[in-house]
Amino acid sequence: MAKQIREPGTYLYPLPVVLVSCGLGDEANIITLSWVGTVCSAPPMVGIAVRPSRHSHHLIRDGGEFVVNLPTADQARAADYCGRVSGKDADKWTACGFTRAAGVRVRVPLIAECPVNIECRLRHTVPLGSHDLFIGEVVAVHVDEAVLDEGGRVDFARLAPFLYTGRDYRRLGEQLALPEVPGTFFYLRRAVGRVSRVWPWRARRIASRSSQGYSTVPKHMDCSCPLPQAMTTSPARAI
Repeated sequence: MAKQIREPGTYLYPLPVVLVSCGLGDEANIITLSWVGTVCSAPPMVGIAVRPSRHSHHLIRDGGEFVVNLPTADQARAADYCGRVSGKDADKWTACGFTRAAGVRVRVPLIAECPVNIECRLRHTVPLGSHDLFIGEVVAVHVDEAVLDEGGRVDFARLAPFLYTGRDYRRLGEQLALPEVPGTFFYLRRAVGRVSRVWPWRARRIASRSSQGYSTVPKHMDCSCPLPQAMTTSPARAI
């Protein structure tokens, strides 16, 4: 396999696309971001990277709160708009037809049309260089019942999220069919029921560790991502 050696750069793609709402009252704004992710499980925290020059930067920094809203593939054009247009120049809520909804733990409005809304309180701000990393503690999560499966878990086929590749947007692809290899996450999930019938104490230990935020997946396990399918819309520029 021939490989090229390149200069350091941003090659960690694809990434999720989120709409972050911030600010209060007439100043409430929406910014599209992709440099985001879960950074801690206990307490649950998410990190979002924002350039200091962005209009939303001071709204998050000064307000101390923000909401991560997960858009669907059908909202890709609205997400693209919110990434290209500054909140200083336009009311993105009106332009995109988004409805402001009240949160339960933060004052920042949620985007009612997004199926998942993650309320966050700012805990840390880390200046990195071109971007500042805002780390928020998750204080409440809203999930539309329409995207839940029979077990109450998020069904990603119904949620229909999409990804950013650095050049364009892509749909989330099909679930990979992995073999039931002992020690893998999927094997453990399916095996808990069987284990509880033979070794009840072991099943209780797995459940307890999971509820305390500990991973039941071996540290050496390598996880693969579903392959995306191309979308036709153009990429956001809010990163």
